[in-house]
Amino acid sequence: MFGIWQNATLVREKREANLLGQLSDEEAQTQIEVLCDRWRNIHADPENLETGRGDSNKTWASFPESTVDELLSLDIPIFVSYSTRDIVSHYCDLVSLHFIEAGKDNLTLKVYPGYDHRFYRKLPDGRILKTLYSGRW
Repeated sequence: MFGIWQNATLVREKREANLLGQLSDEEAQTQIEVLCDRWRNIHADPENLETGRGDSNKTWASFPESTVDELLSLDIPIFVSYSTRDIVSHYCDLVSLHFIEAGKDNLTLKVYPGYDHRFYRKLPDGRILKTLYSGRW
């Protein structure tokens, strides 16, 4: 559930920052246009494997719009683990709603509040705790 949805989240964050007075109208629009240009560049060369700014174009362009339908089609147990300080964690939050709506009970969620995309957590003293996984879920 990434790709366009992650970019939509970034755009939504810029609009929200504008509405909260954290960005001016012009700043928000400029930053949204930069995000749109980046997305346009990714799709102009979707097979590019260069990783100058993180993930390659191919990685971004290959993310599906959503995997919820595929997950709902499964009858085997499904385990989803995610952290809440990830820009797309709210999409993971919604997965359980889809399962409830479909009357499915084969989903187990393990949520790590306060951890980032890499499951790192900032401690009160400012240090970064880089290890969460202890060998068992």
